[in-house]
Amino acid sequence: MMERGLIDIPGGDIRMMMHMQRIVWISALLLALLCLQTVNMAAAQEQEDCHLSGRILDKSDKTAVGGAIISMGSKMSVSFDDGYYNMSLPAGTYYVNITSPRYKTFTGVVNLTGNMTMDFELEKRPAASACPTTGLVMAVPLAALGLAASAGRSRRPGRAGGPPG
Repeated sequence: MMERGLIDIPGGDIRMMMHMQRIVWISALLLALLCLQTVNMAAAQEQEDCHLSGRILDKSDKTAVGGAIISMGSKMSVSFDDGYYNMSLPAGTYYVNITSPRYKTFTGVVNLTGNMTMDFELEKRPAASACPTTGLVMAVPLAALGLAASAGRSRRPGRAGGPPG
Protein backbone atom coordinates (compact mmCIF):
# COMPACT_ATOMS: atom_id res chain seq x y z
CA MET A 1 0.00 0.00 0.00
CA MET A 2 1.35 3.42 -0.97
CA GLU A 3 1.26 6.46 1.23
CA ARG A 4 -0.86 9.27 0.01
CA GLY A 5 1.02 11.84 -2.19
CA LEU A 6 4.01 9.63 -2.87
CA ILE A 7 4.76 7.96 -6.16
CA ASP A 8 5.96 4.42 -6.30
CA ILE A 9 9.20 4.46 -8.28
CA PRO A 10 10.18 1.04 -9.51
CA GLY A 11 13.30 -0.03 -7.68
CA GLY A 12 13.26 3.14 -5.53
CA ASP A 13 12.67 3.74 -1.92
CA ILE A 14 9.93 6.08 -0.72
CA ARG A 15 12.10 7.29 2.12
CA MET A 16 14.86 8.15 -0.30
CA MET A 17 12.34 10.19 -2.32
CA MET A 18 11.26 12.12 0.80
CA HIS A 19 14.90 12.81 1.63
CA MET A 20 15.52 14.16 -1.90
CA GLN A 21 12.49 16.45 -1.63
CA ARG A 22 13.88 17.90 1.62
CA ILE A 23 17.25 18.51 -0.04
CA VAL A 24 15.55 20.29 -2.95
CA TRP A 25 13.52 22.48 -0.55
CA ILE A 26 16.55 23.33 1.57
CA SER A 27 18.61 24.12 -1.55
CA ALA A 28 15.85 26.38 -2.89
CA LEU A 29 15.63 28.16 0.49
CA LEU A 30 19.41 28.67 0.63
CA LEU A 31 19.45 29.96 -2.94
CA ALA A 32 16.66 32.44 -2.14
CA LEU A 33 18.54 33.64 0.97
CA LEU A 34 21.73 34.05 -1.05
CA CYS A 35 19.91 36.11 -3.69
CA LEU A 36 18.31 38.26 -1.00
CA GLN A 37 21.69 38.85 0.65
CA THR A 38 23.22 39.87 -2.70
CA VAL A 39 20.43 42.38 -3.31
CA ASN A 40 20.88 43.81 0.22
CA MET A 41 24.64 44.17 -0.30
CA ALA A 42 24.13 45.98 -3.63
CA ALA A 43 21.63 48.36 -2.02
CA ALA A 44 23.99 49.02 0.88
CA GLN A 45 26.84 49.84 -1.51
CA GLU A 46 24.64 52.35 -3.37
CA GLN A 47 23.71 54.08 -0.10
CA GLU A 48 27.26 54.36 1.25
CA ASP A 49 28.66 57.87 1.24
CA CYS A 50 31.52 58.86 -1.01
CA HIS A 51 34.23 61.04 0.49
CA LEU A 52 35.22 64.18 -1.41
CA SER A 53 38.28 66.13 -0.33
CA GLY A 54 40.78 68.56 -1.77
CA ARG A 55 41.91 72.18 -1.56
CA ILE A 56 40.46 75.56 -2.37
CA LEU A 57 43.16 77.69 -4.03
CA ASP A 58 43.65 81.22 -5.37
CA LYS A 59 43.68 80.90 -9.16
CA SER A 60 46.41 83.51 -9.72
CA ASP A 61 49.06 82.45 -7.19
CA LYS A 62 47.85 78.99 -6.03
CA THR A 63 47.79 80.02 -2.36
CA ALA A 64 45.29 78.44 0.03
CA VAL A 65 41.87 80.03 0.50
CA GLY A 66 40.73 79.43 4.06
CA GLY A 67 37.15 79.95 5.18
CA ALA A 68 35.60 79.24 1.78
CA ILE A 69 32.10 77.73 2.00
CA ILE A 70 31.58 74.67 -0.20
CA SER A 71 27.98 73.54 -0.74
CA MET A 72 26.86 70.45 -2.63
CA GLY A 73 23.28 69.25 -2.46
CA SER A 74 22.15 69.64 1.13
CA LYS A 75 25.70 69.37 2.54
CA MET A 76 28.10 72.20 3.37
CA SER A 77 31.74 72.36 4.40
CA VAL A 78 34.22 75.14 5.19
CA SER A 79 37.83 75.06 4.03
CA PHE A 80 40.52 75.16 6.71
CA ASP A 81 43.23 77.85 6.80
CA ASP A 82 45.43 75.63 4.61
CA GLY A 83 42.62 75.42 2.00
CA TYR A 84 41.73 71.77 2.68
CA TYR A 85 38.10 70.66 2.86
CA ASN A 86 36.30 67.32 3.08
CA MET A 87 32.71 66.14 2.91
CA SER A 88 30.70 62.93 2.58
CA LEU A 89 27.81 62.50 0.16
CA PRO A 90 26.01 59.63 -1.58
CA ALA A 91 27.24 58.94 -5.11
CA GLY A 92 25.58 61.16 -7.70
CA THR A 93 25.84 64.34 -9.73
CA TYR A 94 25.84 67.60 -7.78
CA TYR A 95 26.01 71.33 -8.40
CA VAL A 96 28.87 72.76 -6.37
CA ASN A 97 28.97 76.38 -5.15
CA ILE A 98 32.05 77.81 -3.46
CA THR A 99 31.94 81.27 -1.91
CA SER A 100 34.52 83.39 -0.15
CA PRO A 101 34.36 87.14 0.56
CA ARG A 102 37.39 88.20 -1.53
CA TYR A 103 36.67 85.84 -4.44
CA LYS A 104 34.09 85.37 -7.18
CA THR A 105 31.59 82.60 -6.52
CA PHE A 106 32.58 79.34 -8.20
CA THR A 107 29.74 77.23 -9.64
CA GLY A 108 30.22 73.87 -11.32
CA VAL A 109 29.04 70.28 -11.58
CA VAL A 110 30.65 67.30 -9.83
CA ASN A 111 29.90 63.68 -10.73
CA LEU A 112 30.71 61.84 -7.51
CA THR A 113 31.29 58.15 -8.26
CA GLY A 114 33.44 57.11 -5.30
CA ASN A 115 36.04 58.55 -2.97
CA MET A 116 37.56 61.48 -4.86
CA THR A 117 40.04 64.33 -4.48
CA MET A 118 39.22 67.60 -6.26
CA ASP A 119 40.93 70.97 -6.00
CA PHE A 120 39.04 74.13 -6.93
CA GLU A 121 40.55 77.46 -7.96
CA LEU A 122 38.82 80.76 -7.20
CA GLU A 123 39.29 84.06 -9.02
CA LYS A 124 39.80 87.22 -6.97
CA ARG A 125 37.14 89.89 -7.16
CA PRO A 126 38.26 93.13 -8.82
CA ALA A 127 39.45 95.70 -6.27
CA ALA A 128 36.75 98.26 -5.51
CA SER A 129 37.67 101.94 -5.70
CA ALA A 130 37.76 103.64 -2.28
CA CYS A 131 36.08 106.84 -3.59
CA PRO A 132 34.25 106.32 -6.82
CA THR A 133 34.04 109.49 -8.93
CA THR A 134 30.82 110.10 -10.78
CA GLY A 135 31.60 113.54 -12.20
CA LEU A 136 28.33 115.01 -10.89
CA VAL A 137 28.20 118.24 -8.90
CA MET A 138 25.11 119.18 -6.92
CA ALA A 139 24.07 122.76 -6.28
CA VAL A 140 21.80 123.33 -3.32
CA PRO A 141 20.15 126.76 -2.84
CA LEU A 142 21.15 128.37 0.48
CA ALA A 143 17.51 129.15 1.21
CA ALA A 144 16.78 125.43 1.20
CA LEU A 145 19.34 125.00 3.98
CA GLY A 146 18.02 127.95 6.03
CA LEU A 147 21.28 129.88 5.64
CA ALA A 148 20.13 132.70 3.32
CA ALA A 149 19.46 135.24 6.10
CA SER A 150 22.94 135.01 7.62
CA ALA A 151 24.92 134.48 4.45
CA GLY A 152 26.41 137.99 4.16
CA ARG A 153 26.78 138.89 7.84
CA SER A 154 29.56 138.45 10.27
CA ARG A 155 28.93 138.37 13.98
CA ARG A 156 32.25 139.81 14.96
CA PRO A 157 32.74 143.59 14.91
CA GLY A 158 35.08 145.07 12.34
CA ARG A 159 34.66 142.35 9.79
CA ALA A 160 33.44 143.02 6.30
CA GLY A 161 29.96 142.06 5.41
CA GLY A 162 27.95 143.97 7.93
CA PRO A 163 27.91 146.73 10.56
CA PRO A 164 29.51 146.05 13.90
CA GLY A 165 27.25 145.12 16.38
